[in-house]
Amino acid sequence: MKIPAHFENLPAYTPGKLISEVAKEYKINSPVKLASNENALGVSPKAVLAMKMALEEVYRYPDAAGRELQSKLATFFSVKSEEIVLGNGSGDILSLLGQVLLQPGDEVIVSQSAFSLYRIVAQSAGCTIVEVPLKNYEIDLSAIQKAITSKTRMIFLTSPNNPTGLVLAQKALKSFLDKISSDILVVLDEAYIEFAVDPDTAEGIWFFKKGYSVAVIRTFAKIFGLAGIRIGFGIMPEKVAAILQRVRMPFNVNGLAQTGALAALEDTDFIQQTKQMIEVGKQQLTDGLKNLKVKTLPTQSNFIFIDLGEKNADVFVEALLKQGVIVRSAKSFGFPNAIRVTIGLSEENAAFLTAFKIAWLSA
Repeated sequence: MKIPAHFENLPAYTPGKLISEVAKEYKINSPVKLASNENALGVSPKAVLAMKMALEEVYRYPDAAGRELQSKLATFFSVKSEEIVLGNGSGDILSLLGQVLLQPGDEVIVSQSAFSLYRIVAQSAGCTIVEVPLKNYEIDLSAIQKAITSKTRMIFLTSPNNPTGLVLAQKALKSFLDKISSDILVVLDEAYIEFAVDPDTAEGIWFFKKGYSVAVIRTFAKIFGLAGIRIGFGIMPEKVAAILQRVRMPFNVNGLAQTGALAALEDTDFIQQTKQMIEVGKQQLTDGLKNLKVKTLPTQSNFIFIDLGEKNADVFVEALLKQGVIVRSAKSFGFPNAIRVTIGLSEENAAFLTAFKIAWLSA
């Protein structure tokens, strides 16, 4: 059996360590996990109640198109239901876009620190991946524009960016998109957009409504706290959405996920509590790290990028693991001397700062 060459060295996505895994390996009773940018408040109580009530119906197939959730999202964003595609997490939408729009020989542009799934999507389609370095930790739109060729078919942009937490500015993105051919789809991954407080942050939905060639990708995994049930969605041109609806797997979004997402959208109190927790926790962590003279970036997300100077990220992460604190090395993003820490509850942030100080002063 011959496997196409572009699959031979296809990298696998590497998730963060599980709490149970760390507890067993390091013999720690209650590790603090601040590695996967999950919502430390947990899940919307309304979503939990709705999913519990829906358990009695799990023997039934769910609505294959998720029409009620599509309609709710369409109203929420003032777009058409036909422009929305639901997925088993936002990664499902990214994969479907690659499956439908990319062909062998096409070029796909990503930034240096981009989410590894972008590369997996491109390589799975037999495309050439064009990686553009960041500039001062920011996505370099000017350099991306210069990297475009006649073979470019897709550009992935992330705002707020992971792992830096920095955002694209509305004016800068408009200037960039104004120069992009409509033959190129710009995928705007906004998994963390609800956490952004900078008023100049670019709004993907605005560009979509103005007719730019963009697909806006969102998720229920972050601010809504539904990471475990896997549900995301994309807002894109209707003709593209129609094809994705035909090629996606039947019932790709389960019934509990649809029910939980519908309830989570309505729980504005939980959303506000989450935002408040992030802002308070952000201040707690940045103040604590500032006292140690540690460099951080001004995040617009629910995580903080920490520059370790000359310290090795993997070694530093291991030192924190031994103290029962799980964070993410930024080495896989192209930063071998940096880590990313999720903003957690006050006591979780305090545990991190204590462990970090010990590792920092002893490294």
